[in-house]
Amino acid sequence: MTAAYYHLILNHIPVVGVGFGFLIFIIAIFKKSNEFIKASLIIFLVSALVTIPTYLTGEDAAHAIKNMQFVSANLIGPHARVAFLTLIIVEVLGAVSLLGLILSRGKSVPRWIVNLVLVLSIVAGGAVTFTANLGGMIHHPEVQPGFNKSIP
Repeated sequence: MTAAYYHLILNHIPVVGVGFGFLIFIIAIFKKSNEFIKASLIIFLVSALVTIPTYLTGEDAAHAIKNMQFVSANLIGPHARVAFLTLIIVEVLGAVSLLGLILSRGKSVPRWIVNLVLVLSIVAGGAVTFTANLGGMIHHPEVQPGFNKSIP
C-alpha cells in the first residue's frame, strides 16, 4: 500500500472523530454527565493521535498523485498549509483533553477544561471540515465551486 492509500484511509478518522466527539460532548454538557464528558475527551485524544500520521502521510500522497489526470495540483499546496494549521489545532484539543482526563481522575472534569474544550472542539471541527473539503477538491472536481453538474 502507498502513502496515498494510507492518507486516504486515515484522513476520515479526525473528521469523524472530532465531529462525533463534539456531538457526545454537547450531549454530556446538557445531561451534566461527567462520564460522557470523559468519553468525549478520549475521542478527542484519539482523534489527535490519528491526526499525526494523517498529516505525515500527506506529503508522500501529494507526490504520488500530483501528475495524475483529474488532479487539481494547484490545490495541493493550500491543502497542505491548511492541514498543518489543522494539525496544530487538533493537537492542542488533544492535549487539553488529556489534561482534563488527568485532572479528573476520580472526580469531575474541571469547568475551565470543559469550557476550553468546547471552544477548541468548535474550532477544530471547522478546521478539519475545511481541510477535508479542500483535500477532496484535489481529486474530485464535482465538489469544486463552479463545477458544471449538467450532463452534456
